[in-house]
Amino acid sequence: MQNQENHCYNHLYLVALVIIYLLIVNSVKNKATTIHLIYSPKKGMHGP
Repeated sequence: MQNQENHCYNHLYLVALVIIYLLIVNSVKNKATTIHLIYSPKKGMHGP
């Protein structure tokens, strides 16, 4: 029984790690896009 509970907690821990990882990646992408939009016009709009 103890072993089964530990396995369940490990699974939840992995799921939480994946969710946190996806949130971080998503927020980094959003920040990069925002920074690009803010600084692009100042550099003379080379990109699309």
